Amino acid sequence: MASAFRAKGRGAKLRYVAGLSAAERTAIASVLGEVLQIVAPQALAQSEAPAPDAFGSIVAQLGPLGREPADIDGADERDPALDRLIPAAFREDDAVADEFRRLTEFGIRERKGQGLMQAIAALRRSGPFALSPAEAARFATALTDARLVIADRLDITEEGDAEALERELAEMADPQTHPLVHLVAMYDFLAWLQETLSVALLASVHPDS
Repeated sequence: MASAFRAKGRGAKLRYVAGLSAAERTAIASVLGEVLQIVAPQALAQSEAPAPDAFGSIVAQLGPLGREPADIDGADERDPALDRLIPAAFREDDAVADEFRRLTEFGIRERKGQGLMQAIAALRRSGPFALSPAEAARFATALTDARLVIADRLDITEEGDAEALERELAEMADPQTHPLVHLVAMYDFLAWLQETLSVALLASVHPDS
């Protein structure tokens, strides 16, 4: 069973450590790999395609989290999750927002893609799961991106939607047979992991607060 992130060591030896089993690390890496297919420009995403695993098989029953990477200017093919990950900068002016997106989105997606790849690489390392401060910040961002994509797939758009979905699943005759249960569980797991990492990061910056 996973244990929360905690800060360990000081100065150059500071690390953020969490207890994650091999299966948990593989599952998280699989989700981040799926998100990479959505976020990153095509060449970068294809260089780090997620390997099939049990969680990937569950997701496949719903339709994949990732879709074919689309041209960032191709509105008809654009994955709606991208609008969660990279919201419009000028909501009051669509023309300005579209031009700003055209000029900046490729670079944003490339940076997010690199961060996701680094998070996946950290999960695949052998030994205890420990992150340097820079790696921890990138990992927190990767978890945020993954949760936003899953929220898009689950149609979670506002506070209370996740709880309503969980209640709906709980009222099913045999909810454990529904693949959506596993996706909701992953959403909750990533939220918990992200929260414990955020607490550990804040505690190490403000140790006396």
